[in-house]
Amino acid sequence: NEKYRNVAEVSYAENDAKIFKEYCMKTLGVPERQIKYCENATFNDIRTAVNWLKELLQTCSGKGNAIFYYAGHGIPDERNKASYLLPVDGNGNDVGSAYGLAQLYEMLGSVSARSVVVLLDACFSGAKRGGDMIVAARGVAITPKQETPRGKMIVFSATRGDESAYAYEKKQHGMFTYFLLKKLREAKGHMTLGELSTYMTEQVSRNSILENSKKQTPTVVVSPALTTTWKNMKLVK
Repeated sequence: NEKYRNVAEVSYAENDAKIFKEYCMKTLGVPERQIKYCENATFNDIRTAVNWLKELLQTCSGKGNAIFYYAGHGIPDERNKASYLLPVDGNGNDVGSAYGLAQLYEMLGSVSARSVVVLLDACFSGAKRGGDMIVAARGVAITPKQETPRGKMIVFSATRGDESAYAYEKKQHGMFTYFLLKKLREAKGHMTLGELSTYMTEQVSRNSILENSKKQTPTVVVSPALTTTWKNMKLVK
């Protein structure tokens, strides 16, 4: 989601998603017909895509592996600190116009699967790429509540706490997505999620300071069922 109607654009989000789709096909070997690609998605586009992915997983008899990738704005609920994906037709000060992370985790985590990997190049503090606030009247970033993944889910997020998710201007990508793609390319897709997590934390944290003079610390949150096993898992089987 790059071209928002009511708030600032997210630099390079379209490029992030297009290249990630190519890597899914060419590096991870995912057939194109098994990819639901949504560019500048409205609320209904997101809802429909998540439903499609859930229904496809249900046909795999518990043996499916899914990847959900998002680049765009995230926003917090100022009252309860819950996190939301902001559709391009959403309003930054109205969580009713956004798609909740808790709803995403509920939908995809309720299906029997080998794994569901969620990759979020967004922050949920109310900030935009660049560090300013999405809603000008909101002067302070919010530390969002940590949602708990369900089922067999592993969630990689671009930031920690009230940090912002920055762009990597030289590479015309989000900082998080650039190093995600770099690791996929270098390992040709054959790396464990533990290896990916270590690489992302080191590279994004270091290069965010060097390029933007700001902290950005990727995080990984896993469902209780995978606490001891997720680091040895891979994106695809």
